[in-house]
Amino acid sequence: MPDPMHLPTVTCAWIAEDFEPDGDLFKSVWGLAETLWLAPAYRPRAGRLPSDQRDLAAAGRDLADEAADNPGARRWTAAGLLYSPTALYVGFFCLDRDIWAGYTQHDDPLYDEEVCELFIAPGGDVRRYQEIEVNPLGVTFDADISSPDRVRNTMVVNRDWECAGLAGGVRVEGHVASRPANTGDSGSDWWSVELRVPLASLPGGRTPNPGDEWRANLFRIDRARAVQYQSWSATLATPANFHVPDRFGRIRFGDVRP
Repeated sequence: MPDPMHLPTVTCAWIAEDFEPDGDLFKSVWGLAETLWLAPAYRPRAGRLPSDQRDLAAAGRDLADEAADNPGARRWTAAGLLYSPTALYVGFFCLDRDIWAGYTQHDDPLYDEEVCELFIAPGGDVRRYQEIEVNPLGVTFDADISSPDRVRNTMVVNRDWECAGLAGGVRVEGHVASRPANTGDSGSDWWSVELRVPLASLPGGRTPNPGDEWRANLFRIDRARAVQYQSWSATLATPANFHVPDRFGRIRFGDVRP
C-alpha cells in the first residue's frame, strides 16, 4: 500500500556477529546493508538514488566541483544500517573538503559543529526517541527526547540519559582541523563513521524480531562556508529542523540467517 506521507523505508540486515566500530565502511559486512542517501532536509527527494550511480568516482567529480566553487556541488552523504542480537550498527560516509571539529568531550554540543546523527524511536512510537551523534573526532553525544506533541517547542531533552556501551569509530581521508578553513577547503576528501548502539541500552532493551518496524531518521550537518543540513527522510521544515518525528522513516528488521 502506498505511504501517503512518502516516508522512506529500509530493511535493516541481520548480522550474526558483532564487530568493533572503527569507521571502516569498506569491510565486507557493510555489503549486506542497503545504501541510503541523505539529501537537503527541507525538501522531498525526487527518488532513491541507485547505489551503482554514486561511487567513489562520482565522489571525485563532486570534490572537483567543490574545489571549483561550483554553487551546485553537493557534499553528499551515504549511510547504512545493520543489526545483530545485541546491537544496531549505523554507518555514514561523508564527502567533505573541509573536515573540522572543536568539541572533544562526550555530550558536548556536537550539533553546533560538523556531525552525523541518528534519531531512533524503538518500537515505533515517535513521542519518545533517542538522539545519538558522533563528530569527525569520534566524540559522541546521546540524549533522550520526550515529545508528546511531536513538535520542537514542547519537547523535553534529557541530556543525562546515557546509551551505555555506545561506541563510535571514525576514519578520515585527510585531517580534522579545529576550525573551518577560510577558503572552505582544508585539503581533505571524506570521513566515515561506524556507530554501535547496544539494544539493551534503548527503551525496551530487547532485540527486535524479524518484521518489527521502528521509526528513525539519519542526519548530517556540514558547516563549511554554507551550512548544509541533510537527512534520510526529508523533514520539510524551513528553517532547518531535525526534530520532526512524524517525518521519521521506517526501519524494518530483516530475517535472521543462520
